[in-house]
Amino acid sequence: MSAYPTEPLFPRSVFRELARPLQHPEALCWDPLTERVYCGGEGGQIYAVTLDGEITEVANTGGSVLGMAVDAFGRVYACDWHRAEVVRVDPATGGVESHTKGAPEMPIDDPNSPVFADDGTMYVTGSENPAIFRVAPGGETTVWTTSIDGYPNGITLTPDGSAVVVAQSHPEDFDG
Repeated sequence: MSAYPTEPLFPRSVFRELARPLQHPEALCWDPLTERVYCGGEGGQIYAVTLDGEITEVANTGGSVLGMAVDAFGRVYACDWHRAEVVRVDPATGGVESHTKGAPEMPIDDPNSPVFADDGTMYVTGSENPAIFRVAPGGETTVWTTSIDGYPNGITLTPDGSAVVVAQSHPEDFDG
């Protein structure tokens, strides 16, 4: 007996396409301040999409965008694997600046996905290291753990912030 449902939980008719065209969007994040969805493109695009489907390219990193998160001030943080760093984007001005390239003893190799804790701390996966980095609100970056095998990909926090949850893209590499 399968642990997964064999029938959809919701019929296809309840879903609708929000916007197109976008160049290979990899991840999404929601900004409650502007009520827009942000997503990145493989050409470094940072798109803002309204719930009416209006698309605006608010910035371009010049690289290739993977995971993204929005901070409490409405700034977008994007993992750019071509640039091998997390960039901070100001959607209002289009400004793009380096936020972190990793810790002094270990650069982020393939930054993949960021998440913010309530105190402003960012956790970000380095998929090729493999490692999880901790970025303090001021930008100081440390290696939080390398005790993760394989390819750490997506990351989130539990609702109470007591645990970091990581999606493992190559579970066959996981020893624990």
